[in-house]
Amino acid sequence: MLTLEILVKSKDTAAVAGVVQRLTSGNRDEWQSRIGKDGLEKLILACLKVGEDTLAMKLAFSLEPNDAKASANTIIEYLVSDGQSIPALRVYNMMISRSISPDEQTFRHLIQLHSQGSAWFKVLSVLGEMKQQNIRRNSGIYNNIMLALNKHRRWVKTLDLFREMQTDEVDPDLQTWQSVVTACGRGCLWERAVESVEKMKEFRAYSPSTVTYTTILSACGKAGEWRMALAILDRMILANLGRFERNTPSLVDPHENMEKVLEKLEPYPAPNVFSYTAAISACNSRQQNINTTEYLGDSVQESSDTLPESWRWETALRLLDYCKSHANRTGEEVGP
Repeated sequence: MLTLEILVKSKDTAAVAGVVQRLTSGNRDEWQSRIGKDGLEKLILACLKVGEDTLAMKLAFSLEPNDAKASANTIIEYLVSDGQSIPALRVYNMMISRSISPDEQTFRHLIQLHSQGSAWFKVLSVLGEMKQQNIRRNSGIYNNIMLALNKHRRWVKTLDLFREMQTDEVDPDLQTWQSVVTACGRGCLWERAVESVEKMKEFRAYSPSTVTYTTILSACGKAGEWRMALAILDRMILANLGRFERNTPSLVDPHENMEKVLEKLEPYPAPNVFSYTAAISACNSRQQNINTTEYLGDSVQESSDTLPESWRWETALRLLDYCKSHANRTGEEVGP
């Protein structure tokens, strides 16, 4: 095996193929017993590393079905991580044609494969195949699909999938709720994002995330709720940085209903440059015309503006100064 490793490092394809063929010649049971499962996996990986995909597949599918499945999964995992989607799908199709049933690991790799390209919708077909083959879907599977959908900015599909997950009686975990927050942020559903943070707080591993709270700030801005965005940022600053260098009044005076929401979000993480940027955008934005009625129904309302726009612009400029001051302290870069 040491000789094989040296040949792999030297990228000597022909020599690697020769060694593999010599080690696997003769009776299958004999060479498989001699090499062992770990040795076989090393041979398959060696073939893949020098581009001998066909030889790797030949080795894998020469085994008994259960061993062939494990080896095929190894090949698919390697090809997916190497960005070789077509060869990976070919291995999967060979599994199906040889009546080798894919397992959860196989489908995890396929989800990763489809999430890398533009055909994001295929991650949903993977879930359909799992259902057809009666393979258990757990939170990890749903989370991976949600990550793929959010990556391609398909927030409606993410929330639809969350509903399906609940119908499937799969308990959401911390990562699930984080994906829901991300989807809500893109869909202007800031109130639902706040509710999701409340659910996240039920997990012992929960820790307030600046990314999560910045997503809520952004959702508030898109929904025209600039006051709420300022109130949340104000709490983030107060809870973690104090009024210290600032020595100025609050950005906005929250009313009673806002206070109830702000309490739900405690404790607050420290803001970063993106938090300030999201709040600045909120000051300068109007409610976006995004279809959220499917999720909020009659509760969708236009935000009310009783203060002049000049006040919001002045606040935005104030926030820019805070942002620059924050960047000077932390070394973060402020964009143009």
